[in-house]
Amino acid sequence: MSILNRCRGPLASLAIAAMTLAAPGHALSASGRVLSPAGIALPGVKIRLALAGLSTSSDASGNWSLAAGPSSIEATSQRIGGADHLFLSKGHLQVRWNGVDASGRGLFQGTRSAGFRAMAPRSQEIPDTLLFMQDDTLLLKDTISASRTGIVSVLDSTFNPHIVYGSLTDSRDGQVYRTVKIGDQTWMARNLNFKTDSSFCYEDDSSACTTKGRLYTWSAAMGLDDSCDVNACSTQVAARHKGVCPTGWHVPGKVAWETFMNAVGGNPAQPKLKAASLWPVAGTDEFGFRAVPSGYRSELGNYFRGKEYTALWSASEVARVVASAQEFYLGTDVDFVTSYKVEGNPLRCLLDD
Repeated sequence: MSILNRCRGPLASLAIAAMTLAAPGHALSASGRVLSPAGIALPGVKIRLALAGLSTSSDASGNWSLAAGPSSIEATSQRIGGADHLFLSKGHLQVRWNGVDASGRGLFQGTRSAGFRAMAPRSQEIPDTLLFMQDDTLLLKDTISASRTGIVSVLDSTFNPHIVYGSLTDSRDGQVYRTVKIGDQTWMARNLNFKTDSSFCYEDDSSACTTKGRLYTWSAAMGLDDSCDVNACSTQVAARHKGVCPTGWHVPGKVAWETFMNAVGGNPAQPKLKAASLWPVAGTDEFGFRAVPSGYRSELGNYFRGKEYTALWSASEVARVVASAQEFYLGTDVDFVTSYKVEGNPLRCLLDD
């Protein structure tokens, strides 16, 4: 059994250390190191630049590198090289999955290409798809290009590898989050992990924050004075309340959660919204939302139900000491419940529209 297979489980992830991207001579190159969550090097993981058709495997130290060079066959049609997922549109190179433009950047302007590689002016961006494979199983994928400084720094194998995610970099601490569009809404695809007062890691274990996000009291999630945990504060809640979310994102209210549930087809919704691992009964993660069991923190500082339960805060206050949360547990329905504000629950942020 490989090291990668042994590391799968409650905290299974792949970490890319020292990920670099460059475009020397209009070529796309990428390099990095594959590690387990415990920092153990993972050899034998296959890494491939899909469009360039190049691949390698991580060595005994987990290191790998790939480079795609320029080439020379003229692209004369809108669809390049017969690839259904690579298009020229209004001078832009587009990589599409299921009709969605995953890149949409990079001026082509009549330059010459071979299949999927381009010999381009210096301003052109050359996107490609970086794939991580183990035993012919697709674990992870990410769209990369020469102008990006890196990809998501921790690639978690609990993400649905068939979803094309966006990304968000939190300017406050540099953390990178995957994002996913569901219906007309764009959500963070994992729980927020921005450290603030009255926020905690499950069982005070910092590694839990990486996989499950931080647990916030309601006032901390909302960015309000902690007196709001025991007093009515609805007059201080804005229509799109930023709270502790990054700029341009906000804490979803009850109406936003109802819109979300309608977009996924309503209940029973838990299986299709839960991550494909971590739970006692794995979900299918059909929409890429990747709900994970986070547990909660009591007012007395005790932690409960870390393997079977999560309740994501909403901005909707119910009464003086309680607020609404979207609850996932061992059943099939997603319930909108009330939670004591002093309890620590995780948070998903929603993009302003």
